Amino acid sequence: MHVNAEERLITLLHQNLEFKKEWLTYQKLKNDPRITFIGKWLRKTSLDELPQLLNVIKGDMSIVGPRPYVTFNKEKKIKEALLDLYGTEIETILTFKPGLTGLWQISGRNTLPLEKRIELDVRYVRNYSFKKDLSIILKTIPELIASKGAY
Repeated sequence: MHVNAEERLITLLHQNLEFKKEWLTYQKLKNDPRITFIGKWLRKTSLDELPQLLNVIKGDMSIVGPRPYVTFNKEKKIKEALLDLYGTEIETILTFKPGLTGLWQISGRNTLPLEKRIELDVRYVRNYSFKKDLSIILKTIPELIASKGAY
């Protein structure tokens, strides 16, 4: 990402109603101007996820689980900011270690609205099983190869 990406995002959302609507729906921008050319390529190929393998090795993340949720609100405590952004279901999601892949990555990736991604993460947490994890891992491979919904 470009330098000052967070500030650029805030300015962009104030200046462009279409970007603001997209951000409020997906918490992502399909044509995010904050991302460099190399960053776009890394995201499209999902190579930007490789450093997270170090987090798996350290034990901070799992291979399968809900994706990590972020906040841009520096004034509030993280949990309060997450509740503001994502609603009360975030508490259910936060009971699990985040993962490199999960149910929403094999169900549409970034094409899914935030509400649907949260719903799928909650469903994963409430119905966790080793068999489902194996299934998610196997379904992730073709998603990565096809780069469907990656941006």
